[in-house]
This record gives sequence, structure tokens and C-alpha cells, in this order.
Amino acid sequence: MAKNETLLMSRGAFIKSSAMVSASLLLGGCNFLGSQKKKQKLSLSQWSLHRALFGNSKENYSLWQEWLATNPDKVLQGTLNSLDFPSVAKNTYGFNAVEYVNTFFYGKQEDYFNELKKRCDDVDVESLLIMVDEEGMLGDPSSEKRKESVERHKKWLYNAAILGCHSVRVNAHSKGTKAEQQDYVIESLTALCDLAKPLSLDIIIENHGGMSSEPNWLVDTIKKIDKPNLGTMVDFDNFKYSETKIWNGELVYDRYEGVELLMPYAKSVSAKSYSFDANGLEETVDYKRMVEIIEKSNFSNHISVEYEGEGEHSLNEKDGIFATKNLLERYI
Repeated sequence: MAKNETLLMSRGAFIKSSAMVSASLLLGGCNFLGSQKKKQKLSLSQWSLHRALFGNSKENYSLWQEWLATNPDKVLQGTLNSLDFPSVAKNTYGFNAVEYVNTFFYGKQEDYFNELKKRCDDVDVESLLIMVDEEGMLGDPSSEKRKESVERHKKWLYNAAILGCHSVRVNAHSKGTKAEQQDYVIESLTALCDLAKPLSLDIIIENHGGMSSEPNWLVDTIKKIDKPNLGTMVDFDNFKYSETKIWNGELVYDRYEGVELLMPYAKSVSAKSYSFDANGLEETVDYKRMVEIIEKSNFSNHISVEYEGEGEHSLNEKDGIFATKNLLERYI
């Protein structure tokens, strides 16, 4: 824990000194900055390259979960080394910022993240956040399992701090009535926010299955927790929700209304895409409408390209990433 405490102190000192430099720059250049409209920034989600990283290992999900728990490197059966992701994002796709998924380096230790940070610095790529999956349910009905899940999330806070991220994305998965689920996740999310605060990290919840995909429930949960370092990661899709199941809910919330409700709390936006028509338009999501909603909200962080690659007109990962990026740039 001594290393983590040192990291906490050095990160706090860096942020303080950076804030002082930024303030002096703004005082000298406020007239110029005030006259410019800031262009929306784009980043690349590591999930866009999940086939290049996982290969076919996730086709058998139960076996994939078993490998992840017992031999995490075994799930990495693709051609891309996760340490090379920052340079690929920059040199192949032209992104200056990236978002990570923890299952691509699930069993790695501190030295790995120091090396990943060095790789980012070498190509001048900014690390924005880590998306955390497969670490238990923060809203588990069992008090002991909730505490265990919070404990399992802690290492990702320290890893995110090493990388210089601003956030850690978590899931608000639970079971029970809507009210019970809210009580469960409030307890865990409050604890995580308190752990993240000294590291200058935000905790962000994605609309990602179960009640978390019902935006009114999610917004009400955030309001009740009332922590400044708690917000949302807004996904263009993922609005199927259920009060009883995490995935494959039978109820679907309107995605455009849902994004509009979640944007005031957004610290990240995930521009999900599946397939494209002959004009380069995404066949599931109206990107023009989504960009208008984002710009109306005065969101200032990155929009992340997250290419899923599903559907009749899906592309390979490389072409799909470029198609999504081009579509965003068309409307920004």
C-alpha cells in the first residue's frame, strides 16, 4: 500500500502544479480562447479492437470467464498486443486519446501499467479511462458480495491513476426491486467515489444493462449519491433494460431521449456503431441527431469511437473504426 500512497501524493502534487500553470495561461490568453469555439475531441475505445485482441476466445463465454479467472492471458488470442494499443490508435487511426477495457490486461500488475504509461508518453497519447467489467456486482443483494466487489474495483483505481486517467467506468448491475437495487448500488458507489477522490478520479456509470439502462433510474441514483466525482458514461445504445435481468431486457428506452437525460451528468460519451449503409451512415443510430444532443449539452470531454461490428453491413475493425470516426467528424 506504500506505493499506492506515494502515487496518491505525487498525483495530487502534479494536478496542483498543472492547475497553477493552466490558470496563468488562461489569464494571458482568455481573449483568444473566448473567441474560439472548441472543437469536440475524439478518442478510441479499446473495445473497437476486441477481435484483434481476443481473437475467438470469447465465442464460448463461460470458458472465457473461466480463463479470465484462472489464466487471464489465455483470453488474448488475437494478433494485437494490448501494450501496442496506444501506438496503433495514434499511428494507424490518428487518435490522440484512448479508453481502455480491463479484461484486456486483467491479470497484470503495477509494472505493466508503468510500461503502458511509457508507451503512451512515447507517442503522445492521453489515457482517459478504464472500463471495469467482471469484478462482481456492485449492486449484489448480498452485503458481503457488494463489499467484495468494491474491494476488487480498488486495484483499477490505482491502475487508472498510474496511467493518468480522469475516470474509471463501472457497472451498476443488481437484482431485486428497483428501489432495492438503487439502495444496493448507492452503498457501493458511495464507497468507490470516496476511494477515488484522493486519486483525483471520477467514477462513471455506463448505461449497460439491467436498471442502469433506464436513464431516469440512473439519474435518480446519481442525484441521491450526490458526489461531485460521480457521473455517467453515455452510450449511444444499451437502452434495453429489465428489472429482473442484467442483459436482454424486454423494455427499451428511446435512445435519443435517454442520451439527452444522461448528458448533464456525462464525463464520457461512447459513440457505438454496428454497420453502415452506402452513404456511410450508421444503420442503427442517427449520428447527426446524437451529435446535436451532445453539442446542446455543452459537453467538453471526448467522444469515444466504439465500433462493435455487427449486422448485415458490418465492416472489419479497421474500416469500421474509420467509418465511425468519419461520421462523427462529418457532424462535429
